[in-house]
Amino acid sequence: MSETLIQIVDEQDAPIKGGTMDEAQLGALWHRIARVVVFRDDNMILLQRLPENSFYYANCWNTTVSGHVDEGEDYSSAAVREGEEEVSVTFTDLEEVDYYAGSRVDGDRTYNRFNKTFKAVVSKSVEFRSNPDEVAELGWFSQDDLISLVSKHPDQVTDGLADFVTHVLK
Repeated sequence: MSETLIQIVDEQDAPIKGGTMDEAQLGALWHRIARVVVFRDDNMILLQRLPENSFYYANCWNTTVSGHVDEGEDYSSAAVREGEEEVSVTFTDLEEVDYYAGSRVDGDRTYNRFNKTFKAVVSKSVEFRSNPDEVAELGWFSQDDLISLVSKHPDQVTDGLADFVTHVLK
């Protein structure tokens, strides 16, 4: 089985080609990330905690779902696909709430990423089933508790979740 290629883009987020995650990260190439943050109709926010064996941010809290945009895919299609893969929910009404470029270096990897975050609002009756290969735990947080978690325990959250709090909630 061949590895799925992610969308490699230029510095203006225009698609160039498909590439592997290693190629993108080891070569400091720009690529795309799609994220979804789920709000329940009572304004609680659903987060996932990444598994212990996660390549990065092991055991850290993250947005509800997130993932690389595959070659030829747009951000919203990737967000829907990630929702199905990670929490077994098909998002039908996504609202874009944030878009930004970010870069960070971790060892020999450079994460040059364009990030697009969507918001989904669901009722209390929606059931989420996490994929144990990708999600260790799901948890509901109030906005105040989420802001507190990010400010008091930055080592327990991903950069994407911290960016969401900084860009959208504050």
